[in-house]
Amino acid sequence: MNAGTGFSASAACGGWTVVSSPNGGADNLLYGVTAISASDVWAVGGDINVDGNNQTLIEHWNGKAWTIVASPNVTSDYNILYDVAAVSATNVWAVGTYGGSNGNNQALIEHWNGKAWTVVTSPGVGIGSSLHGIAVVSPTTLWAVGNAVNAHGIEQTLIERWNGTRWSAVPGPNPGAYANVLWSVSALSSGTVWTVGDSSNSRGQDRSLIEQWNGSQWSIVKSPDVSQFHTYLLAVTALSTANAWAVGYAVADNALTANTVVEQWNGSRWSLVPDPNPGTAFNFLYALTAISPTSIWAVGTYSNSRYGPFHTLTEQWNGSQWLVHASPGPGATINTLAGVAAAPASHVWVVGFDSDSLGGPHRTLTQHAC
Repeated sequence: MNAGTGFSASAACGGWTVVSSPNGGADNLLYGVTAISASDVWAVGGDINVDGNNQTLIEHWNGKAWTIVASPNVTSDYNILYDVAAVSATNVWAVGTYGGSNGNNQALIEHWNGKAWTVVTSPGVGIGSSLHGIAVVSPTTLWAVGNAVNAHGIEQTLIERWNGTRWSAVPGPNPGAYANVLWSVSALSSGTVWTVGDSSNSRGQDRSLIEQWNGSQWSIVKSPDVSQFHTYLLAVTALSTANAWAVGYAVADNALTANTVVEQWNGSRWSLVPDPNPGTAFNFLYALTAISPTSIWAVGTYSNSRYGPFHTLTEQWNGSQWLVHASPGPGATINTLAGVAAAPASHVWVVGFDSDSLGGPHRTLTQHAC
């Protein structure tokens, strides 16, 4: 295992600081992060090994350094993890996808028991599937979301639930005629769970998709879209039954520009909330976490040209407005923040990747603030 440079968890308080993190292969990407405490943080993603195959990548922060922790791969050619969530220090879950024997990807679920990561069986749904987000209600209730391809080649929402013994698929609505994908899930309680994504209609438009679990079934909750645009929601977090947030981005029909999308739930409806877009070409928000109703973080990337360079994008809600906070980007061309998590004492971690060229190779990127 490789180790990052030693770092004091309190040294970066007051601003964002890049923390050295290891790279497992030639191309390295981190997508998800969860923080159990200031000295117990997990990040997941994937890397390309010496044989050119995609393998899972899991890293752990112990309060002083990031290290790579061995993680299983179902196949030899393609395995990747997109999100991670923790019940406790000895009960951590990660989800993603792996290359199936039939040529289609299959959902991947892995579990940490305090000693090792192992693969946990996921129910087979459709001819191909992938899990993108996971959330914890309790040790015996977890939710994971993504998409599955049916026999007709149509992408359908995939929702799975852990009951303490096994994972099982739970039906959810599919409003799109051509595609339905869920990217993130947030569990407030056993009777209030939110998931967000997007669906494609018969006119080829991609529309935001928000669904809610009320304790017995999933139903669609109307969400606003940006007029004339394709709208995608990639992250959601719930603070109470009357306060939830979702973020993503909207792409113009000509695909030459993109702006961030921020929505808030007030207990009765979702509405668009203005936020800054520092880039003149592209602005994307990929992940979201909440410390309190007056301290919410959203992260992503932005650019003033479709060809880059792309800069890290870090925004914070202070209770009345969204503000951009400067965050470092060590890559000459690509700097992307894909995951964010809050730990006790207002510690916040973000993970992603950077590169000196548009085509890579990429390096893992981790940053910390408090």
